[in-house]
Amino acid sequence: MLFFTIRCALLSLAMCLIMPFCHAQNINEDSLLHVMDSLLVEARYSTLLPIVEAAVKNPNISAKSKLECKRHLIMVYASSSKKSYSEPQVKAIIEEARQQLKKGKSIDDTYRLIDILYSGSVYYANQSVGDEPKKSAALINEALVMFEKQEDKHKRPVKYFSLLNAQFLILQSIQASREDIEQALKKAMQLCKAHQNNKSIKYTHLLMNASNYYLDIGEYDLAETYGLEALAIQEKSMSKKHSDYAATVFNLANLYDELSQFTKSEKFYKEAITIRGEASGTRSIRYAAYLNNYAVSLRKQLRFVEAEKLYRECASIRKEQLGIKHRLYLSAISNLANLLRTQRKFSEADSMYRFAMSQHGGMSTDHNGSGLLCNYAVSKTLQKQYDSALWYYDIVAKANLKDNQVTTELYWQTNYANVLAELGYSHSADSVMEKLFASVIDFSQRNLPYLSESERIGFYETNIKAFIENYISHLINKYQREPSNYKILEKIYNLQLLNKSILLNETLKVKQIISSSQDQELIEAYNNWLLTKQELGKMNVGDQQRLEQNAFLDSLEEQASKLEKSISKRCKNFTELSQDKEVNLLDVKKTLQPREAAIEIVRIDKLKRNHVEKSKNLLVESQPFYAALIVRYDRPHLDIVLLDNGLMLENDFKNYHLNTSYYALKDTITYAKFWEPISKALEGIKKVFLASDGVYHQISLDCLYNTTSKQYLGEELSICRLTSTRELVNRGRPTRINSAVLMGNPTFMPSDTTLASRWWHKSTKLPATQIEIEVVGELLSKKKIKALTMSREEAAESALKLVGSPHILHLATHGLFQNNKSDAKSAMLNSALILSPDQEDDGLLTAFEAASLNLSETELVVLSGCETAMGKIQYGEGVYGLQRAFLAAGAKSLVMSLWRVDDHVTQVFIKYFYEELMVSKDKQKALKTAQRRVRKNYPEPFYWAAFILVGV
Repeated sequence: MLFFTIRCALLSLAMCLIMPFCHAQNINEDSLLHVMDSLLVEARYSTLLPIVEAAVKNPNISAKSKLECKRHLIMVYASSSKKSYSEPQVKAIIEEARQQLKKGKSIDDTYRLIDILYSGSVYYANQSVGDEPKKSAALINEALVMFEKQEDKHKRPVKYFSLLNAQFLILQSIQASREDIEQALKKAMQLCKAHQNNKSIKYTHLLMNASNYYLDIGEYDLAETYGLEALAIQEKSMSKKHSDYAATVFNLANLYDELSQFTKSEKFYKEAITIRGEASGTRSIRYAAYLNNYAVSLRKQLRFVEAEKLYRECASIRKEQLGIKHRLYLSAISNLANLLRTQRKFSEADSMYRFAMSQHGGMSTDHNGSGLLCNYAVSKTLQKQYDSALWYYDIVAKANLKDNQVTTELYWQTNYANVLAELGYSHSADSVMEKLFASVIDFSQRNLPYLSESERIGFYETNIKAFIENYISHLINKYQREPSNYKILEKIYNLQLLNKSILLNETLKVKQIISSSQDQELIEAYNNWLLTKQELGKMNVGDQQRLEQNAFLDSLEEQASKLEKSISKRCKNFTELSQDKEVNLLDVKKTLQPREAAIEIVRIDKLKRNHVEKSKNLLVESQPFYAALIVRYDRPHLDIVLLDNGLMLENDFKNYHLNTSYYALKDTITYAKFWEPISKALEGIKKVFLASDGVYHQISLDCLYNTTSKQYLGEELSICRLTSTRELVNRGRPTRINSAVLMGNPTFMPSDTTLASRWWHKSTKLPATQIEIEVVGELLSKKKIKALTMSREEAAESALKLVGSPHILHLATHGLFQNNKSDAKSAMLNSALILSPDQEDDGLLTAFEAASLNLSETELVVLSGCETAMGKIQYGEGVYGLQRAFLAAGAKSLVMSLWRVDDHVTQVFIKYFYEELMVSKDKQKALKTAQRRVRKNYPEPFYWAAFILVGV
């Protein structure tokens, strides 16, 4: 801050000295221009304007210096919205420079014209309406052509680079084609490398600009690559208190915020704001920009009080520095109004929107104006004033303008489509929604492969999930209006196949690419990542003292993330070789046999036409509903069953089901709620392949009791659970069972320093599991299947991590799940199996660690313990916990329990399961047989219905 104070004092002194001489006969023109340059760099336009105007009027200043002053005047005009006042002067200045070159024909005159052409290009780029974008591009191209004709151009690489960098920025601002923009970037980079300036400060400016560009268009991989390269150069070449360093940190904060990595983005925002405040002062335009973006991030996190304070401070600075008509001040007012709208303070928000629009020129549809119109339309949408909202949306849509930021464009277009649908303009809504969906899928496919798994979760939840749900909801609403239009149902089903478990599929795809690549460097990098992840897992659940070493933990997490993203990037080279065929309805239907059906359960938040607010993490009213999409072997079209009592299913009825099952009580209610509506569409069906979603992951369908037929659902139907019905395309794949690893009856060794000790303290010994694994081992041996049996000290966590990929992995031990209703990552840390500890591991195998196991050749994992199927439900993605972990590790199918199981009965159940499996090689049949045999002696569902099988 001291540096800034001294700098401001010197600059103020210089201005005090120069201002009187702007009208005097004797003036140091170089000093005058130097002060102007400094004010321009600091964006202090209100201070710069009177100095420039006074200098231009001074008859004692030379014509050449006066033209330089006029160039500064163009840059001041470029920041202003007074186009009608400034454009004639800008044209006149450019023409004056051209005439002076014709008269003088000197090198200085040429380069002066080039500088003025550049300034004029910036001016028109900032207008962004009518023919101005074309004028901007024409001027910067003229400047470059003129420069490239100069014989001494090779002596001026810095100026050449500046022009190319400017062209790159201007092409972005006028929304030129991506090809043209990237060509300009490539040319600027080649120039830097040719003159060995690719480690210079100027080069980092280009890298930051490139990072911003790719962030805006949603190419997060490239945005981070360029941003981190700039940061690495700056860390070696400048102080961390430098304003350029602050700008790079700020850019990366914006990126991580867009990826919903809020912990990381907040750290970067705070660092950037501190540095910028010391470098430029806390009332500068750039400081205000940093406050604004940090406020946007806080708003996403629902930290409204903090966000409002920053928004108001930003608006105050911009009003003071730029005036109430400036686009940046109006943007600040609009952002503040957005925050108030989120809190449903519509009257105050709408008043701010109207003020901003009036100052900006009413119904102006330049980029700033269209943003205001869209924000006001969203407010009207939330207030159910649909006609008014549509009027504003139409204005923006007809202008055919696109926002620079892809997420912003998706946001307003979704609202636009919802309003069209609400008002009955179904065809128009369909058209907008179709294009929107294509953009969302493209956006997703461009970014998911590059991100780490934890980043994918945040990215999907923030940028993708709400748009997909909105589209499905829109299609269901449309089908209800057109019940004979089965093409709509087909579209919904294919969309669900594409979307369900998309994150899990991406994880498995990376593993598949690595295993088939034969790239030893890639495989080594992957193994290093697994080791880092295992170490991270130990820290998260093990030594509490190490957990307190936050800096080390953060460093380890950053290392793991970098390794994973590096692997993902390298996998892109193999992507085309491993592209999965896109599975559709017809593919699934071809796999079905007579009396079979496939069902996709879809869970959707049924919002009242404000769906998209959820994508911005805002508070909205919602009522979930469930849809069952049913594909039958014997029908030409899909059926759909809607259950609109989602909240009751997820709370009262689920709890009733689990309680009656656990306490061996008669359940006469939940069949009617969860299944009876679906059963009406399954007449004549005997086998169902079911891909669950939401609450359907948490109930045992087999023990739902039909009071009419006096039978359990498992007796009426054979229900095979899948993560997605797209798995049916692999149906008929031979089940290989040639090797097995059986672990059970571990040794519990409490320790005073680990989190694991608290679990062990509560855990009872499991002698029945010793018998269980021995019995299973004997059954496998009779079929000449090689089985490795480990118990007591041998049943160690570290031993499991070394077993490779057996065809069967059977783990008989305590399963743990601590339901703290936190995020997906925490759920993976709070789900675990207890094994024996040793010098390598603490014995608590969390789901986080289990996901790193190599089970790519494993046909079946049996988790013979309590509540091993429990975890955090992620709608559309499944259960984050042990279930997710072993699927992500590569297992084809899992047997798990939904509640605490009886040791003795479990031992009998498992024996029956393997006896059938050895004969039929059919995992689903083995489960049904075990249930039926146990039910003869233990009729209550508590004993036989806890275990479920997921996978084919």
